[in-house]
Amino acid sequence: MLLITIFAVFNFLNLISGITFKYCKGSESNTDACLVDAISDALQKLRTGCEEFGLKNLDVYNVGPISVEAGNGAIHIIQNNWNIELRGIADAIVKEAHFDKESKALTFTMLIPRLIQNSDYNISGQVLSLPLSGIGTSTFELYDMGLKFYLILDEYTRDAKRYYKIKSMQADMPISGFKAHYDNLFDGNKVLGDSVNEMFNKEWKVIYDIVQHPVEKAYGKDFEIYIQTFLDHVPAKDLF
Repeated sequence: MLLITIFAVFNFLNLISGITFKYCKGSESNTDACLVDAISDALQKLRTGCEEFGLKNLDVYNVGPISVEAGNGAIHIIQNNWNIELRGIADAIVKEAHFDKESKALTFTMLIPRLIQNSDYNISGQVLSLPLSGIGTSTFELYDMGLKFYLILDEYTRDAKRYYKIKSMQADMPISGFKAHYDNLFDGNKVLGDSVNEMFNKEWKVIYDIVQHPVEKAYGKDFEIYIQTFLDHVPAKDLF
């Protein structure tokens, strides 16, 4: 689901397994357009993943446990999620991509029309006048996510070959809408649980503005590990 991972796989699988992917060598005059086309193609071909190379399933992308604490005063949320499954990544529309060879800066943007997260959770804190308390399962739906990554890469040598490593990475995850549902809030108290779920959905923009940065950092850590795994296996000359 991530540009550098996907692009690495283009070349690696072409060389090792014979699977045909689009790639952009020799496209110096129009590399950006080529990258957009190649990533779009790979997103479809990697829907079911590629276990032998460590590629996660893009149709159901599993994320490690994440913890988010955000806000203060009227809105303060402490939440832990685990057994996380993301759906919708493989439906992403690649909007733009660029790699600057001189600065080794990589940026890419994908529009995900509907990203669904299912997970186990526990939560505490408060939203406006409503206290938060619960543990159970949850579902989040995020609409029109403009997932954008900024990576600065560096190079290192291993076995006489040059490889990329991530020096820094930032993820932006703006959305146009958000819907949440928490099961078993307040030990299953339906009246209180429905009130909190309604509040989350009514005030989604206020709440997402508060939690967006911690969420981006939490997901970014998982994505960075995923990307680096492939950078460690594919020589830099085969990537761009």
